[in-house]
Amino acid sequence: MSTVVMLMTLLLMLSVGPAYALRCSSKIVSEGDHKMSVRLKCGEPEAIEERVIYRTIHLTDHPHSDKIEVPIAIEEWLYNFGPRRLMHQLWFENGKLVEIRSLGYGYITP
Repeated sequence: MSTVVMLMTLLLMLSVGPAYALRCSSKIVSEGDHKMSVRLKCGEPEAIEERVIYRTIHLTDHPHSDKIEVPIAIEEWLYNFGPRRLMHQLWFENGKLVEIRSLGYGYITP
């Protein structure tokens, strides 16, 4: 009987949605969303920081293979939902949401 319970628990855990998501009103934003989708669901962020980073990509699986530097457009968005909710920082790479970080409680904007 305990094996059945363990299997049911495992199946339930596998069927759960994304590990981390952000609720904007009644809409859910999660990793993998495009930045336009996030903007439609959450509105304009409090702040946006943009920059470009470069990643080294190996052309084959062999560690000594030829490699190239690939530019990645980074955007960090800050959402401030006020003093009763946590602020969130959203990290986009080439327009795709790759990370959502919880920050401290928000603040009232003047």
